[in-house]
Amino acid sequence: MKNNLKINKIKDCFTYNLKINKDSRGYFLNILSETLLCSRVPLKKIKQINLSKNKKKGTIRGLHLQKKPYSEDKFVLCIKGQILDIVLDLRKKSETFGKYVTFNLSENVPKILFVPKNCAHGYQTVTDDTIVLYLHTNNYYPKYDSGINPLDRKLNIDWPITKKIISNKDKKLKNLANYEV
Repeated sequence: MKNNLKINKIKDCFTYNLKINKDSRGYFLNILSETLLCSRVPLKKIKQINLSKNKKKGTIRGLHLQKKPYSEDKFVLCIKGQILDIVLDLRKKSETFGKYVTFNLSENVPKILFVPKNCAHGYQTVTDDTIVLYLHTNNYYPKYDSGINPLDRKLNIDWPITKKIISNKDKKLKNLANYEV
């Protein structure tokens, strides 16, 4: 079945490629600087940095967001392995509300994904032993933690790995049809 919720673009959601400097010792990668982000998000806005290690391919995390008044932008970088990343637009007045885009993030092609406020974010690991780095423009407040069930049949996300490893918390998230903005 063709998914009519997937689109090519969500306003303000983008990736940018990082320049990798390799030599005989390995490589150097600048993942964040004012020159990269000053037009989008000043560095002083970064309030939290998180790291996620995933042991097995097929692991799904998300689709998560933090609700108002603590909405946040996120920067996401896969620093080890490969993931299929999903951004779901939950901005009520957006032309793409309820639609999602996918991104392949990998250590082999380093790029950062920018997830705008009020968009849910999640991913599935495509390889074992993945590590994902997140930078957030707000602190975490459990009371405002929210999300959409990544297995919602109406979303019909084509997850690349059939055997899915998912937390009970994420399985219990609301479906898009029952989500309150």
